[in-house]
Amino acid sequence: MRTLLLIACVVFVQLAQAQTHTGIVKGRVIDAKSFKPLPFATVYMNQTTLGTITNDQGDFLLQDIPVGRYDLVVSYVGYQTYQSRVTVNDTIPFTMSIKMSASSTNLDEILVRAKKDDKWSGLYTKFQRYFFGVSPYSAQCKILNPWVLDFSEDKAGILTAKASLPIEIENLGLGYNVTCHLKEFTAGANVYKINGTYRFVEAQTMDTTLSALWHGRREDVYLGSTRHLLKAIIDNRVEESGFELYRDKSNNPEVIRNSNFLVNINYALEELKTLGLVLPSGSDGQYFVKLPSRTEVHYVKRNASPKVYRNVPYPVSWLEVQGGSVEVNAQGVLLNPNKMTVAGAMSDAHVAELLPLNYMPHETTREKEALAPKKSYSKLAALLEKPYMMTDRPYYYPTDVILFKTYFNYISPVYRDSLSHVMTVDLIDASGKIIQTKKYPVASGTSIGDFVLSNTTQPGDYTLRAYTRWMMNFDKQLIFSKGIKVLSQDQLAAVHDIKPQQKQLRILTEKDEFDTREKITLALEATDFYDNMIAADLSVAVTDIEQAAIPYNEPNILSGYPINKELLPDTSLKTANYLIQYGIDFKGQMVTGKKNLPTSGVLTVYQNNINDVFAIPTDNTGKFHEQLQLMDSVELFIASKSQKGKKGKIIVEEIKDPVPEVQIADAVKLDIFKPADPSKYHVTDFFSTARMLEAVTIEAKKIEKADIGQKHILTDSHLDGDYLRSTNATDLLSAIRGRVPGLRVLYMTDVTTGDVRKFLCFPGVIGFTGAEECLVELDGMVLNGGFGESVADKLAAMSVQEIESVDVLRFGAASSYGARAANGVISIKTIMGEKPGAPRKLDRSKFQVVSLSGYSKAEDFVSPDYSEHTTADDRMDIRTTIYWNPFVITEGKNPTIVSFYAADITTRYRIVVEGVTADGEPVRGEKIIVVRSKK
Repeated sequence: MRTLLLIACVVFVQLAQAQTHTGIVKGRVIDAKSFKPLPFATVYMNQTTLGTITNDQGDFLLQDIPVGRYDLVVSYVGYQTYQSRVTVNDTIPFTMSIKMSASSTNLDEILVRAKKDDKWSGLYTKFQRYFFGVSPYSAQCKILNPWVLDFSEDKAGILTAKASLPIEIENLGLGYNVTCHLKEFTAGANVYKINGTYRFVEAQTMDTTLSALWHGRREDVYLGSTRHLLKAIIDNRVEESGFELYRDKSNNPEVIRNSNFLVNINYALEELKTLGLVLPSGSDGQYFVKLPSRTEVHYVKRNASPKVYRNVPYPVSWLEVQGGSVEVNAQGVLLNPNKMTVAGAMSDAHVAELLPLNYMPHETTREKEALAPKKSYSKLAALLEKPYMMTDRPYYYPTDVILFKTYFNYISPVYRDSLSHVMTVDLIDASGKIIQTKKYPVASGTSIGDFVLSNTTQPGDYTLRAYTRWMMNFDKQLIFSKGIKVLSQDQLAAVHDIKPQQKQLRILTEKDEFDTREKITLALEATDFYDNMIAADLSVAVTDIEQAAIPYNEPNILSGYPINKELLPDTSLKTANYLIQYGIDFKGQMVTGKKNLPTSGVLTVYQNNINDVFAIPTDNTGKFHEQLQLMDSVELFIASKSQKGKKGKIIVEEIKDPVPEVQIADAVKLDIFKPADPSKYHVTDFFSTARMLEAVTIEAKKIEKADIGQKHILTDSHLDGDYLRSTNATDLLSAIRGRVPGLRVLYMTDVTTGDVRKFLCFPGVIGFTGAEECLVELDGMVLNGGFGESVADKLAAMSVQEIESVDVLRFGAASSYGARAANGVISIKTIMGEKPGAPRKLDRSKFQVVSLSGYSKAEDFVSPDYSEHTTADDRMDIRTTIYWNPFVITEGKNPTIVSFYAADITTRYRIVVEGVTADGEPVRGEKIIVVRSKK
């Protein structure tokens, strides 16, 4: 599990429990050489709001300082920062004389460096992400003097920052002005280290509403923090404060957990008893808190998306402690923070949520701890899903093809493979009439499809709608709707420059201008919040901006993908009215005789032109219900027999999907006009023989073995034979066991022989009669068990030396294998494997034939290839969609490369890339390039 390490700046401060005891600190600040006073020097207690300015004589006076230990800091322009530990008591004022030494850095040098280059700007953006952290208040933080910063970054992406002067920060999220004397800053993919001092000054306002907002936010930041936790331990109020603590007993250096929280109890975790954890240190108001080397912390008074456990919908953090204990004062302030590392939710917020150490929660905080509602949701809320659909462009013409890719967002990502595998997409006209409806498979949280507009499609506003059967249980606002406009052939849309919305995705090109029919190569980099490259599933759309103008109200993934927590179902939703759909429904009842009497038995199902046969048992009343993976319209050949061997037939029950109430999406806002001669535009589909250019990764250096096959374009995992042999496993079953995600080898008793047999399946694949075994294909032929030997036994008898590759396909990705693929497919290719024989043709007269409508098939986007090895095409290339690729996967190590060729029109291209990272965050990038005529 990826974690962010946080090492806080070392701060010594001890506040007495009784805040009525205060003391005085006074002194004079002078030049170390001339002994002249330094007026207007800043004097403050580190990381507090306790501070002042020296007068004309260099004198300062700090009054009403709560007794305790502090780091006193003095700063003066042109001098080295002074820092000294002081102890304040309530009897004798603490008096000191402070000598300041001149700094070696000259102010003129700083001003000369104030002009920064583009590289500095990029590193500054990255620095801000790390410095302010993941917080809703990060966007309201601003560095007022960024020119004092300098950066360097090594080959591993580790960012180092130095500041020649104190960093001035305006935090309008919490209402503080902060001065940071940065001593050390290092940040990277797995490390965050900062050392410095901070002076806080409360922002002044006369707006009582804003003041109340700031106070509320400060309290919100405090609740659930490490300081809140440590104070709760000292006060013996851990449970009342909303914390649940668990000792990590796994002895594993990494945090590895089962997604079901309860499975980890007594295995990796045990409840941590808080009694006896606190010991006095010998100083008033100071304690030792004993903690294990790693403690898992759940803060149950705040809701959060389940990221670690599917059934724990609140923040989860980890504290790693060196030496078995930490020193803490009565207010929960950590006195030796170098001994504690924080990871998880508590480490997400950095300077943006830094509070002064003398911040005291409001008197009502304890009441809030006792009364803070832990919002209760139905268990079904953990199974909520929401689609977002990206289209290649915002408006079309009759005969055009609407291309789209759908990304599903899940409130509990760990349940993704157990949720819907079927998506319904509707095209609806302005009157609310459904013009077209299609079903597409959902694989790995995504789905790809298209709609072809006929030449009779009327110009006007349309709605593209996407939903699943399961979504009908929840708030209808989760259903995706997007406005689509269809123009007549004599209409165009005016081009306007719209400010792009971008987030965490870079689109790089070698240049910004290209010739017509020139090859254009893009390098794509998806990044996390901290600007580190990360794996992502992306879609690329390139359009001619003159023919596909940008609407004023264009939706995007940044606003359309996140789930609004207000849409979660409340506790009144106890049961689901609509079940999760895993495939195309095949439901009915077996009957026999002239009276069509229901009877139990078995259906033997053949799919024409597919070399596979499988059985479907019925229940005691002859009923059955399977969800199959079928493409297009198919015919199933059924042979039915009762348990007594009598020939039967089936009565198929038609299942009508629930149709949501039509809600017309907002119309696409464009400035439409009729040009003098629009005839040269909107020609479609004349590149019928062109081929789509596949995405390649710059990292791929070795030549892949040929003939992977389009059948496996959506493979969930691919194991190369060389890799399997490197595992040192002797048989194939041992080699793939533990290396195919989700594959389980179960042991079950054969009902006929009583023998114990191995059984292959994937979790979350449940049929009418229980768990179903996955389909195994060997060199194109289905592998079946028999004569007391299971399919798993056959794999255990195969040597890895004869294996070329193993592909694993699940759900929609396996639909090309036919109906039985609903349970997943393991496709094995041997080194000497032969091509499968011709598919069987069945005699219709001997079977009951059932026609079913399966998934719609999305056609591949075609793009011309103008390479020197391809015969030039002299037809005029005036495409609107220049390139569409919904299959771009980044690995997070190197940029991912995609290429395509420009068309023949001198224009501008708009490149839009959207997708979702491995962390489940939406990303978006946009870039404009110019296409000019060849010289």
